[in-house]
Order: sequence, then structure tokens, then C-alpha cells
Amino acid sequence: MNSRDKSRSSRMPFTGAPPGKHQMPTSAEAMTAMEGRLLGGLDLEKLSDLAEVLFALNNYRIGPIPGFYVAIEVIPDKEWCVGQLCADRAKPLKIFDKRIYKKPETAQRAAERMRAKDLAAMVAAKTVTNPVKKKAAKKAPVRKQPNVSKVTDSAKKKTAARKKKVSKPKGP
Repeated sequence: MNSRDKSRSSRMPFTGAPPGKHQMPTSAEAMTAMEGRLLGGLDLEKLSDLAEVLFALNNYRIGPIPGFYVAIEVIPDKEWCVGQLCADRAKPLKIFDKRIYKKPETAQRAAERMRAKDLAAMVAAKTVTNPVKKKAAKKAPVRKQPNVSKVTDSAKKKTAARKKKVSKPKGP
């Protein structure tokens, strides 16, 4: 596929699907050294199953899932970093290895900040893409409530006038 193919939702380069797995393509993007070290010893079949679930969560699109960040232990009890879940068989976890944290709490806070930034960007993009709905909401006519006291006063006057007509005796 060329880079201008509009039938795909992502511009990531893809390799063919592995044998027996025809629904979801795999990215051709190479793993970093840290990703290879952390993900290398894991069961490939389980990673493939995880990638299929993430693919469904990402609305059947390949690539990183916005807002899904995790803290990852790089060196046991010494170093942590942040990773983003990714709908990809070859690399279901995109690891941000440029920032290493000494405590798991700081890595978790960094992941939460990244998630908040993604969600804010998604909300901003949604409001920009739907300006017609926003304008329609602003121009909606405001219905005025009738003044209940005026209605009541006019009703009282009408009933009083009817009573006067009824109570007047008619002449011979």
C-alpha cells in the first residue's frame, strides 16, 4: 500500500498478517532496545490475543490507543517508565524510554498527566470538528414563560363580568 491510501486509518507501515491471523495487520516499525528487552521474553500468542482486544478497543484501528498509559517496571525495584497500549501484534506496548523514574508513583503520575493531555486534545478536536452543532445550540430560540399574574388578572376580570351579567335582573 502506498502512503496516500485513504482506506486505512493509520499511516504506519505494515507487514503482512502472520499465518492464521487475517483480521489485523502488524506494523513494520522496529522495537527499541528497551521494548525488545521487556517484551522479548513474553508469550507471543498471548501478546497477539492482547493486541486483538486492543484493536477492538481502538475502534478497529491500528496504532497507539489515546489515553491508555501504564507505568512499567524497567529494572526491578529501581527504575520505571511510561508505556502506551498499542493495537499491534508485534508491539502491543509502546514504551517511552527517554524518561526513567526512580519511584513507581512518579511514573504513575506521569502516565496520568499524559492521559489527561490526550483526553483534553480529544475534547478539543471534537469541539473543532462539530462547530455546526455548537452554533445551533447558541441560536436556539428562548421561549418566554407567560406572566402568570397577568393571565390570572384577566381571568378574574372575565369571570367577574360574567357574574355581573348573571346577577342583573331582567326587566318586564
